[in-house]
Amino acid sequence: QYVEEKVNAQITKLMAIGSETVGQSDTAAAASFSLATLWNYFVMALIGYFALSCINQFAQGKQQENDEEELDKLYPHTADSATKEKKSSV
Repeated sequence: QYVEEKVNAQITKLMAIGSETVGQSDTAAAASFSLATLWNYFVMALIGYFALSCINQFAQGKQQENDEEELDKLYPHTADSATKEKKSSV
C-alpha cells in the first residue's frame, strides 16, 4: 500500500515534468534530450558489455575445470605430477 502510493506519486511527478518539456519547442531542450538519450544508451551498452564479459569469464573458468577433470580421468598418472607442479609454483 505505502510503496504503491509512493510509486504512483513519483510517476505523476515524472509525467508532469515530461509534459512540461514536450510543450517546449526549444531546440536546446531537444538537443539535451537527445544527448541524454545517447548517454543512457552508452551507459546501458557498457553495463551490457560488463555483464557479458563476466558471464564469459565464469564460463571459461567452468570449462577449464571440466577440461582438467576430463584430463585427470584420461591421464591419471600425469595429473598428479601436474597438480604437484602447479602447487609448488604458487
